[in-house]
Amino acid sequence: MATASAFDIGQQGPQGSPFPVLLEQIVPGELIPLLAIALTFGIPIVAILTSHQRKMAELIHQGQGDHQSQAALMHELQSLRAEVAQLRASMHQQALDLDDLRPLARRDLQQRIGESDANG
Repeated sequence: MATASAFDIGQQGPQGSPFPVLLEQIVPGELIPLLAIALTFGIPIVAILTSHQRKMAELIHQGQGDHQSQAALMHELQSLRAEVAQLRASMHQQALDLDDLRPLARRDLQQRIGESDANG
């Protein structure tokens, strides 16, 4: 003959509650420490999970707004690259101009040295 256990599936608790009959076996004096332990560990866990969920929601919503800011950053990056390319071209042109002026400066210096030797 099979005996009924508090862990039998489908067995309902007092007054048709869905909780197992096991709750009938808990003495009210034992319920308070169990409840205290459950709340002591339960509340921080719920707080951590809620905080994590809020942060994830912020990241998701922030990601949606990032498309506009990312487009603005890409535009800014392209303008900076164009400016750097323009500065490089200007620098190269100035270097070439200096190279063209060196022989003229050398001749001018030699003429001045020659004039100072003749006058000296």
